[in-house]
Amino acid sequence: MAIVLRNADRKQVTQVVRSLQELADPKWAEGAAHFGIRSKKILGVSVSQVRVLAKSIGTNHSIAAQPWETEIMEARILTSLIADPSELTPEQMEHWAAGFENWAVCDACCCNLFDKSPLGWKKAIAWTRRKEEYVKRAAFSLMAALASHDKSASDAKFLRLLPLIQRASGDDRNFVKKAVNW
Repeated sequence: MAIVLRNADRKQVTQVVRSLQELADPKWAEGAAHFGIRSKKILGVSVSQVRVLAKSIGTNHSIAAQPWETEIMEARILTSLIADPSELTPEQMEHWAAGFENWAVCDACCCNLFDKSPLGWKKAIAWTRRKEEYVKRAAFSLMAALASHDKSASDAKFLRLLPLIQRASGDDRNFVKKAVNW
């Protein structure tokens, strides 16, 4: 899933990562674990700070995948804020879902990006059959986001989700259970 970046885009990605590193707060990173947020690479940047950075960048799908590939948790949340939902591919959604290592990144992608994609409904349904904890969580997080944000969807469309929700209600994994209950 390599994306060729122009020099200007490469510089912008480097600057984005540098900006996140400058905002890093090790105490915040330590405290995140208290909320069940664990990551191999966490800097300790608040979501509100990531949102400010994302706003300064704007929607930019051409560079959105690159912060994701750093594996830095906050960069992955940033990706969910700057990627263009209309340009998402099924492969990109699968690749990003495979990288979910905590509920914060999972829910950020579902509530900031995937729910606005034309692919969101299909993925919400397909991911209910997945075994990976955070991909399965994504199915139900995405359903909740669609319920909040997709005002044009019919009641019938949501009613078709109820058997999937009921089937997953017995999943005893905490992060799946919480999303199902959401």
